[in-house]
Amino acid sequence: MTSDFDAGRFRQALGSFTTGVTVVTAVGLKGEDIGLTANSFNSVSLDPPMILWSLAKSALSLEAFKAAQYFAVHILASSQEELSGRFARRGEDKFFGLDLQRGRAGVPLLDGCAARFFCRTAFQYEGGDHIIFVGEVVEFDHKGLDPLLFHSGQYGQLLKPNKSDGIDSGNPDAGQAEFLGELLRRAYGLVYAPVNTAFEEQGITVGQYYYLSRIAMAEDPGRDTILRKLEQIGRRPSEVELQNLSERGLVVETNSAVKLSPAGQELNMQLASRINSVEVDAEEGLDYELRQTLKLALSQLIQSAQS
Repeated sequence: MTSDFDAGRFRQALGSFTTGVTVVTAVGLKGEDIGLTANSFNSVSLDPPMILWSLAKSALSLEAFKAAQYFAVHILASSQEELSGRFARRGEDKFFGLDLQRGRAGVPLLDGCAARFFCRTAFQYEGGDHIIFVGEVVEFDHKGLDPLLFHSGQYGQLLKPNKSDGIDSGNPDAGQAEFLGELLRRAYGLVYAPVNTAFEEQGITVGQYYYLSRIAMAEDPGRDTILRKLEQIGRRPSEVELQNLSERGLVVETNSAVKLSPAGQELNMQLASRINSVEVDAEEGLDYELRQTLKLALSQLIQSAQS
């Protein structure tokens, strides 16, 4: 590797490619079950049916896999993130508590995967700091489940396009739901409806709440600095709203600095707690993989819009 080759950036660039996640299993040198998580899986040939995967030369199980006559590659389903993490760790019994089947030569087979390939080791090649294993597929199983995805160091889930033709006459919002802006607007309105109710009960506007929360978080809160930041995100309260906070004794200003009164601190905590409760309730309606995918997609959307 040349001295000006940035290995960290190279890994980041490779992470731009979305892959599936696999667990490869075999029988070890002493007859023990061995397995590890790998996303280096790829197809090689249809006739004969062959696949490949690679293993770092530094891996503790390298010699065992090199000696194995058979191995199995499991393409994990979207619900099997825990299994991926289990087989990615060192120094533990990765198979403890799992309901296993057995293939030829006693190779352990995992259940519930999107697909599984049982292979005879056909070739092994040097590949830099890895060994490339090519396997001839002896038998396979395909469940048709959505796969677990991996991208830029994070797990994700496959989002399939809506194949609906036309607009559902029974649902006036069905046609609008195809538009990202409309989906975001409706989701925000539905999720934060209880928060808006809390604001109304306390006589607080959205801009006023943002002002209170920014004061609470700032180490040295200057009034003008906070207002500039809120203006950048479209949440600056009006002068009338600012005056209202002062008249209610929620905010105290001294020499261009601003702080919350005890009553302001209590109100801010009440509203922040309500928002957190609403967000937790909303997230519980989604499984873990979908929550992470949604957050990642929205973060990338924000970054793209800001660039």
